[in-house]
Amino acid sequence: GGELNLDSIQVTRIRSFIGAEEIPIVSVVPESGKYGQISSIPGILILINSIISGSGLFSEKWSGKEINEICNLNYAPLIASQSTGKVTLIGTTITQSEGTGIYVSGGAQLSIDSTSQLSSNGERVGSSLSGMQTHVVCNGIDASGYPITSSVDINFNSLPSYSTNQETWVFADSFKGCNSIIRTSGINIYGRIAPQTNTGILQINIDESGSRTVKAIITGNNLNPCDRILNLEIRNQYGQTIISQNLNESSSNAAGAQWEGIDKF
Repeated sequence: GGELNLDSIQVTRIRSFIGAEEIPIVSVVPESGKYGQISSIPGILILINSIISGSGLFSEKWSGKEINEICNLNYAPLIASQSTGKVTLIGTTITQSEGTGIYVSGGAQLSIDSTSQLSSNGERVGSSLSGMQTHVVCNGIDASGYPITSSVDINFNSLPSYSTNQETWVFADSFKGCNSIIRTSGINIYGRIAPQTNTGILQINIDESGSRTVKAIITGNNLNPCDRILNLEIRNQYGQTIISQNLNESSSNAAGAQWEGIDKF
């Protein structure tokens, strides 16, 4: 098999034409890569002390889009690894991608050490999920649709967002055929982190006629609606649900969720 070792390189993807951001800088594939891609056949790639970056914020892509398009998680990766490919990052920075930082699929393996860094990838600036990022996206389905387990092993020190607000922005869940581990100084994280709410605010507004509308604001961590179904229920004093709202279809952001009642009561 082929093995490619790259040490101390810096590559930036430039949006020189429409769709240029959709071409990975590095693609580890089981067959010859397309023009403009670095290929390792069948696929071992090691990046050491390198910088792989995109052209940064891409508000024209995300602004005003519907939730299903905003949640296109594997859009425009800087690095794509498929099939039996294996990618290892040592002291390497993946940053400023217009979409995903690294996309792993179809049985590929990804390993990122503590001296690497994933930052500012896939920021949905201008959208209703403006606080969201996509550092790593994993899918166990291969190109032919056959399920095969992919693996992700990341040291938490490579995720500044985890240190600041407990957000990993790593989308690698077992139900999608991914074995994921984020290694911390304490307990290792397997799979996705369970959502946590910090505060909840319920505002009741009364108009001139005396009718009332309700606005609920929930803040916390890992509330991202792109890989979770978020439901808000408002119950009366008897425990009966009087309003149920799918937050995936409402105005939400990654660090919290917001809903405003349409029906007056």
